[in-house]
Amino acid sequence: MSFYKKDNTATPVKILLVDDVKANLVSLEAMLVDNHRTFFWAVSGEEALGLAYRHDFALILIDVQMPEMNGFELANILKSNNRTKNVPIIFVTAYRFEEGDVLQGYTEGAVDYLFKPLNVHITKSKVDAFIDLFRQRKYIEEMNVLLDEKNQQLQASNLALEDFANIVSHDLKEPLRTISSFMQLLYKQNKEKLDHKSLEFMEFCSASATKLDVLISSLRAYASVGYRDVDKQLVDLNKIVAHTQKQLTFRIAEKDAAIKVLNPLPKVLVNQVQFEQLFQNLIDNALKYQADENKPLIEIYSVKREAHWIISVKDNGIGINEAFRKRIFGLFQKYHESDQYEGTGVGLAICKRIVENSGGEIWIQSKEDKGTTFEFSVPVVENLEE
Repeated sequence: MSFYKKDNTATPVKILLVDDVKANLVSLEAMLVDNHRTFFWAVSGEEALGLAYRHDFALILIDVQMPEMNGFELANILKSNNRTKNVPIIFVTAYRFEEGDVLQGYTEGAVDYLFKPLNVHITKSKVDAFIDLFRQRKYIEEMNVLLDEKNQQLQASNLALEDFANIVSHDLKEPLRTISSFMQLLYKQNKEKLDHKSLEFMEFCSASATKLDVLISSLRAYASVGYRDVDKQLVDLNKIVAHTQKQLTFRIAEKDAAIKVLNPLPKVLVNQVQFEQLFQNLIDNALKYQADENKPLIEIYSVKREAHWIISVKDNGIGINEAFRKRIFGLFQKYHESDQYEGTGVGLAICKRIVENSGGEIWIQSKEDKGTTFEFSVPVVENLEE
């Protein structure tokens, strides 16, 4: 025999009341009634199990003294079943148990006791607390489902972006090469015939084609980083910096720059190719954004903060206006619009993606004319022998 009571709430929480005396069920429900709750009644252990296996209960209140299957035995069975093992159980009893009996109840799966005659305020307070915990757990579960869906959508979006960038790059590169080739041919065949203004127009067209080619390559590089799983390996950042310096040998010599690693950098679990690109972008930026009279000084160092390494790349360049810092890692955001500083505004967006792919964050500290420090975090590799 079972009794099902339903209120008018669209999605009320479900509570199971178990007692072999119907009058006790009536009294307990009257004490706990609420528009946001649905009550199920069971007058035996067997009936309670049938209901518990079919419904998602927020809480089960069980009378200890019942014939055939007592409350302890029922709780033991519920806790041994994967579907019901996490449902909170409160024992309701008229008996004052010895310490050993109370311990047995907790061992069998009880989370609390209510002693008859029931105190209304205590009973309601305890039930309210478990209902709140149930709602919070359900909310977290729902948010996790939404988060998984958003992550799947983000992955699909980024794969689509990468495919789009590859297609666009392929489709645009060829006609762009054709334009550049014919512009050069046109210039060679007609430079003696054209006036100064016409030659200047041709140079503008050629320069624009070159700029567009660089922009397309930058977009493709940005898309190829992607927000998805990448192959990671244990990488020594000291070797990454040394490799980057070798790659930028000409730029460093041209600027008469000094690059100093102030303390040993850590080994981290990252994608090596992406981190070579990360350091190349950051160091190249530090070399680029300098006042004409400056000799660039770039200092690289690390510090351990809890579960992350903080890596800093500090320069003595022109700095970044405070109003621009919030959007500096956005796509096509150039923090100096002057033609004096070449760039597509994609490099730092790529840096952000690389760092986030590695489980970290990137940010800046800067003052105009006082230099800039780019800082990023990367997880510490546990149990690594130094």
